[in-house]
Amino acid sequence: MTDLTNAPTDPRVFALDDRVSLNERVRSFLNEQLKPFGLLCDDVHINTVHDVINPKLTFTQSLHDLGTDSLERGVVPTYSQSLSGVFSKFWTFEDAHRIHTLSLYQVEKIIQALLDEDKYQWRR
Repeated sequence: MTDLTNAPTDPRVFALDDRVSLNERVRSFLNEQLKPFGLLCDDVHINTVHDVINPKLTFTQSLHDLGTDSLERGVVPTYSQSLSGVFSKFWTFEDAHRIHTLSLYQVEKIIQALLDEDKYQWRR
């Protein structure tokens, strides 16, 4: 029988653990930021159309995924108010699913706060 007590660990295990931990930190941070709005980050989606006149959806992303992507890139995305919106469902631009209590500007500020939290508090 081989003793693996001092055997090197596969670095992918640590990377996976760090990624899970980061996802949970992002989720917790975003949900805390969204409390005043009564929302959860997995239920908030940024949806984008190609054209205002003939709207065809070209992109959709949950706020949680936006947060983790922004951390990887190190930048806050900016959105065109006429082409993007905050919605309660993926892949829709219907006004019935639009979240009117949270603006794109507020989303950008929340993502900036997330990047600041990561930089000054989490220090990955």
